[in-house]
Amino acid sequence: IQDQISLWSYSGDPNPDHSRYFWPNDWAKRNRQQWQDFTKSTHFTKTAVTCLTCHTFHGQWAENQLRLPREQLCSECHTGAGLAKRPNVEMFTGSPMEKAGTTCVDCHMPKIGYRTTATRSVPQHWDTTAHTFMVATPLLTVQYGVRSSCDQCHQPGGKSSLTLPPEAAQGMLQGRQAQIRALLDQAQQAIAKAEATLARVTRSRGGTRTVSAEAALGRARANVSLILLDGSMGFHNGAKAEELLREAAALANQAPRLASRR
Repeated sequence: IQDQISLWSYSGDPNPDHSRYFWPNDWAKRNRQQWQDFTKSTHFTKTAVTCLTCHTFHGQWAENQLRLPREQLCSECHTGAGLAKRPNVEMFTGSPMEKAGTTCVDCHMPKIGYRTTATRSVPQHWDTTAHTFMVATPLLTVQYGVRSSCDQCHQPGGKSSLTLPPEAAQGMLQGRQAQIRALLDQAQQAIAKAEATLARVTRSRGGTRTVSAEAALGRARANVSLILLDGSMGFHNGAKAEELLREAAALANQAPRLASRR
């Protein structure tokens, strides 16, 4: 009975018989720890999402007792108009990963765990998905030995012909995100400068605003907002993120010139 009670607090338990079920970063390492994982997710801490949001236990269901195919579940909420108000689907659509058949759960619910004992039907080592909904970055592999989300594709036998050791994969990820952050800074600085200029022009004209300049600045803000709300800093679609931010900076730089026209 005590073990049944302790089951819900095994995560972080110093008892080695219990802690062996978790990685050093406290993510589940074995099957049947989905609840402990879920309590670490923002789905649990900040929203009204529950197990039944995705899973169903009666009637018909898709794979893994999901109420819909997994490709449809995330897109119900994670669009600009969805409950999450995050344009993740819009950013991911058309990306190289999407074209290669990668889905949201491949990265956000990676197979980083395995069954407590092997079964005849599931002989492979990695067969249990994480329920933190956080990407298992290659840095977690380097630090704690956690299997990276990238490994499903970018290791020998994976879906991609490009194999990457964890250090190289982490370097590529950080480099790409640093590039997007730099472009984001440039776009935000250009917008701030344009807003200051338009404010001066408006005052000099007795409050008259230039429609074309405001339109250009509005589009620039919308592009930046899309990147910030997506939150992946280019990981979902680096080329699209770069294009949107370069366009935002160009539009913001153009706005003062449009304002000077009468």
